[in-house]
Amino acid sequence: MLARIEKYKFLKGSESNKNRLNFLNKVVINSWLNIPAWHWVKMFPNMKLRTLAKLNKDPSIAGKSYYYAIIDEDIFLFGITANLVQINACKNKELCQEILEIGYKIFKKKIHNESEFSYAKGEWYEHPDYLYAGYEKKEFPKYPCPNPDMELDISHFHRMPWIFSDMYNVFKYLKEINKANYFDKSLREFYNKFNKKLVVYNQNGLPLLKNFIDGSNGWYRVRYHKNYPNFGYGPFELSLVAVLGSYYYKNFDKKFICSMNRLLSTNNNLKKYYDEKYPTSFTKTLKKFGIFEKRFKYYELLNRLILYQRALQCN
Repeated sequence: MLARIEKYKFLKGSESNKNRLNFLNKVVINSWLNIPAWHWVKMFPNMKLRTLAKLNKDPSIAGKSYYYAIIDEDIFLFGITANLVQINACKNKELCQEILEIGYKIFKKKIHNESEFSYAKGEWYEHPDYLYAGYEKKEFPKYPCPNPDMELDISHFHRMPWIFSDMYNVFKYLKEINKANYFDKSLREFYNKFNKKLVVYNQNGLPLLKNFIDGSNGWYRVRYHKNYPNFGYGPFELSLVAVLGSYYYKNFDKKFICSMNRLLSTNNNLKKYYDEKYPTSFTKTLKKFGIFEKRFKYYELLNRLILYQRALQCN
């Protein structure tokens, strides 16, 4: 996102923007080299060593299926670095290049584009959040039902189109065309799968998303909140993520784009959609702490930016 914001001339050279760039450089350098990095098995001295251990499948951290999985902090670091490099703002160019190269190798291992797009297949199935992923009935599950072939949930994965796009842009900027093309192909293959396999439409023509990017639709995060023993995301109940933007801004399927335009065209539609997709007890909790309204306003702002660009395609 930084590179996209930086393109606007009124931000260039401003003192506040320089401070942000300095802060982001510190985040990248210190995270990669100096700050201890948590792992389920042990602490690592820094993110670099943890990432290399996952990349090389270090036997010292073997165990559960997800011990070699990359997590949010990993992909965020790849994305921040990619954006800093694109605007020539990375203070340690050698370090940034190293991060991008390792990020590329990580994604090459996680992504498969043969018959259809696949990402980290089976890596998370032993994690507690995914123990009911194989159960696709509407009734609340009683017993674990893992799915060894499941892929990441549609909610966590919504970050990835942004990251793939950032990696494509940075390697294009660096004139490493083969690497850039790899991420471009991955993004296109993902959207092919998304439009053919992950989206269905309700009776009002609004999009519902299956819960996992392999196309399965089981339960996610059952009993995740200890105070709510019947909490969990059943089939299609992660559909709210459709309004987060990343499944929308690069999509090429006109039906999905136009249904999202219709959904986002009025506050009432979006708010109603939001209300319907969260379990009632959780929505009440969000409202109690004022989080519901804040989230709604954030989604509204984010998607307004995209809506103006996409509206003409639905005439």
